[in-house]
Amino acid sequence: MPSRSMKEFGGSKKMELVALKANQKGQDLYTTHITSDTLWRLAYTLPKSKDNKNELERKLVPSKVNRISDYLDEPKNLLPNNIVLNLTKTDKITVKPLDEKHGLYRLVFTPFDEATSDAAGEAPHEVSKGKYGYVVDGQHRGVGAHQSAVADTMPLVVTFLWDASRDVAFKTFADINENQTKVPKLLTTYIRREIHDVSDMESSAFDIASLLNEDGPLKGRIRFFQDEKGTWVNSPSLIDEIEDLIGPKGPLFNENKKNQRKVVQTLKDYFHAWQEAFPAAWGSPVHVLTKGMGIAVALRVFDRIYHRCDFFEGGRHGYENFLHQLKELAGVTLDIEGTQVPLHWESGTFASYSSGAGINKIVDAIHAAFPERP
Repeated sequence: MPSRSMKEFGGSKKMELVALKANQKGQDLYTTHITSDTLWRLAYTLPKSKDNKNELERKLVPSKVNRISDYLDEPKNLLPNNIVLNLTKTDKITVKPLDEKHGLYRLVFTPFDEATSDAAGEAPHEVSKGKYGYVVDGQHRGVGAHQSAVADTMPLVVTFLWDASRDVAFKTFADINENQTKVPKLLTTYIRREIHDVSDMESSAFDIASLLNEDGPLKGRIRFFQDEKGTWVNSPSLIDEIEDLIGPKGPLFNENKKNQRKVVQTLKDYFHAWQEAFPAAWGSPVHVLTKGMGIAVALRVFDRIYHRCDFFEGGRHGYENFLHQLKELAGVTLDIEGTQVPLHWESGTFASYSSGAGINKIVDAIHAAFPERP
């Protein structure tokens, strides 16, 4: 993978690029497109570490590189966001105007000879071993592209800082990475469903969640949009849980293949039974049953309740059947790793189990206290 050590593999041929120039607060920038093969002929990386405290980039994470490489190997996937390099001013780079009115320039990179390639500038960002600058931001994208099948064919959008000071380059890296806010999964889940960029199973789970939000105990309580108020659970979390239920190993797999509406009705009946079995906790702000963790627990024990209905309810899975089982569960005291916890869903007790691991502990305790059959 490209790294600081790649400086010794600089390009041996003259290179010319046409770029669009911009000036931001006195700093010249040139934006162009090059392949990742070309990128690593031009630049090296500066991974910061205990032994290299003056460097810039984060340590390269192979798993992240592999994800990007696999992503780019898919035919329809793009990588339009910029990679940022800082070019060091040297007589080996010539900038020639082509159309100054429209900001078009030609950047000419002349190969280093043996004498200049050994000349060091201001450490640690010297131009040496045939490299013209270093990566400020985007090393994982650059390495992932270089590792992919499109390394020598797919153009990457690259912005060159022209001989920026160390402070400017380092601040650019820090600002880009510190101020990035991850787009909520709430939004990306909806968008992917909208453009049919999801599996058939996830699409089906999305449709089921949408229908649950239209009518029944969860009506208006599933959050699909960021500006919705008064909801109990985010749609991506609910969709993930429903996927498990309708997946090949889930109790509703065959039913979903035959009739999705029947699955929706079954889940409405199931949550209606929870509402009746735990009336004090349902919709209560001082209980966790109708918060994200409570909904997750309810769906993760669905399989157990469903199969208890097979045994105790003659294979019937309607509202009354679920209610019979959940009324029994309502009187149970859970043994959560040696702690006796009445199943009352009060926040003071259950909030400490709100993590993913904590939710699974509650589910395990319910399974232990509530076997499928005597």
